[in-house]
Amino acid sequence: MKRILIFGIVLLILFGLFSVFSSYMEAEYRSQLGLEKLRSLPYLEYTEDVQDRNLSGVVLYDKDRAYDGYTVVDGRFIIDMEGNLLVTLPGDGNLQILFDDGVVADGDWGGNDNYFALYDKNFSLLLKKNIMIHHDMRRSYNHTFLTISREKKAYKGRKVLFDSIIRISETGETIDRWSTFDHFDEIRKRHYESSLEIPEYIWAKLFAKEDDNIDIYDYYHINSVQELPENSLDQTDSRFQQGNMLLSLHNVNLLIILDKDSKEIVWASGPDFLEGTHMPTMLANGNILLFDNGGETRDYSRVLELDPLKQEIVWNYTGNPPDSFFSESMGSVQRLPNGNTLISESEKGHVIEVTPDKEIVWEYWFPYFNRQGKRETIYRSSRMEKERINRLMGIWNTQ
Repeated sequence: MKRILIFGIVLLILFGLFSVFSSYMEAEYRSQLGLEKLRSLPYLEYTEDVQDRNLSGVVLYDKDRAYDGYTVVDGRFIIDMEGNLLVTLPGDGNLQILFDDGVVADGDWGGNDNYFALYDKNFSLLLKKNIMIHHDMRRSYNHTFLTISREKKAYKGRKVLFDSIIRISETGETIDRWSTFDHFDEIRKRHYESSLEIPEYIWAKLFAKEDDNIDIYDYYHINSVQELPENSLDQTDSRFQQGNMLLSLHNVNLLIILDKDSKEIVWASGPDFLEGTHMPTMLANGNILLFDNGGETRDYSRVLELDPLKQEIVWNYTGNPPDSFFSESMGSVQRLPNGNTLISESEKGHVIEVTPDKEIVWEYWFPYFNRQGKRETIYRSSRMEKERINRLMGIWNTQ
């Protein structure tokens, strides 16, 4: 009996040691391959640290130099320049699109609830369709929307997500699709080899604890799609013609432009100087404005304006010191009509407006906290014309 007891204790000790060793080997294996950053995991809903509640709402407003308008924060909350809440838009997905007749479209940006919805001028639900969309949704021609979808594939021993750009109707029906998986060979020529190209070896599977909610990887992680607007290059260079699609492939630090008709890649940039990208936008001057997250070789973020012909940075914004401005997994930018730039430092729940000389002339902190004192993060923010929002508020019957 004593021998059996000793044997049992030894087995428990060995099992404990094996569990610790296997967890270490699993983490070490994924770390060495750079796989941790490619996992498909939920975004931060709150800041990692407890925040100062005194920093809430608008804390800086230079009336003479800030662009006067209303700001849509996190897709849902419309505030004035003093930070007063004017309207809370319907929906929970943060991808709201406003129609001139008062209708509001929404989609789930994080890809968790997987829906497309329309609300009437009373903010009552008109339509809700279960459809896999995430990160971005833009109004397009003929009452359609451009958005991002994804599908799970078995790739080199792993479960890997591959994105698609889809066009959907007002009822949420898919009209056409451009898949990264179908164009995989063409895209891979444009970036460095991903860690997901290294096969998942059998020995690694022995140590890895399989979890369907964690052990899914995201090859490209497209987080933005924009149809190019009219710009200074569209008449002289067909790569930048109006209607072509600008995409951000976050996990390989790549920007690409697709021809609107052939869907071929006609322009690409980024792997040599970008570290994660969000919300690239072509400006009227033909340059591309984007949020460059950082997090690989530097622990700070940048906002860049890129000349796509010379592939040179012509303007940038960083914090002072640089690491005071950092949002690794989210961020948004908007060039305003007066030349200023609206920037969301998303993981801190922080929005600033800066001049071309990089002076902050408007500053806002999201005034929503959890019980632990952590601030809610902000996915995106945008400044809109007062006249349009005032007219819509006259249409919306939300009382």
